[in-house]
Amino acid sequence: MKGTMQISKLNKKAAYYYNKTYNRKYRDYNIFFMEPFEGTNDDYFYYVKRLDNGKIEISGELHLFLDCHLQRYQSEAKARMKDIVPAYYWLDENGEVIEKTYY
Repeated sequence: MKGTMQISKLNKKAAYYYNKTYNRKYRDYNIFFMEPFEGTNDDYFYYVKRLDNGKIEISGELHLFLDCHLQRYQSEAKARMKDIVPAYYWLDENGEVIEKTYY
């Protein structure tokens, strides 16, 4: 599913981004795991927007799972991306793409 999260900085070859929140019911952490969208011809990309608080809002393919599965998802994402650097499509306040960068 598509999802968004706030991050402090972009990583050059980011196969994924993730955030943790504690889940008292399961006594484990919920992982919000973001991968880039897959475009055509093995092109991967994120949508990003600068926020007024200095952070960056990033959109991609979002997965939710418990911390005990994190290592597996990280390994799979790295293997899928290999040496591919995802594109970052910068959006303006109207959601229009204004720039495409690679980090």
